[in-house]
Amino acid sequence: MINKKKIILLEDDQTLCRLLTTLLEMENYDVASFSEINPDELLSFLSSFSPDAIIMDINLKGMNGIDTLRTIRSNKIWGNNIKIIISSGENRKEESMNAGASYFLQKPFMPSELLITLQNLITE
Repeated sequence: MINKKKIILLEDDQTLCRLLTTLLEMENYDVASFSEINPDELLSFLSSFSPDAIIMDINLKGMNGIDTLRTIRSNKIWGNNIKIIISSGENRKEESMNAGASYFLQKPFMPSELLITLQNLITE
């Protein structure tokens, strides 16, 4: 049996969160999605879930995606092993990449662009 790749989805738009979760599950990913989570809960969940990738909106309720990205990357045990895709409706690519993002997706994006990006980032 092939192990499913694990994805954490952080998206405050609940409709988009549900749509992307369904899309990823149809592509055989193990998805944990959150429309709201605080940074401490996220970091605790990260260490237990051990995701292959995180898809994260920059603007989340009670959480700044860039600061959260830097916090994840600063973890010496697993911080650099996780691929992190940052998304935003604003062009914040340079800021995201400088903070340690593996990839930046500007909204609106096509579902196929997300799937191709994920496949390229986490295929062994």
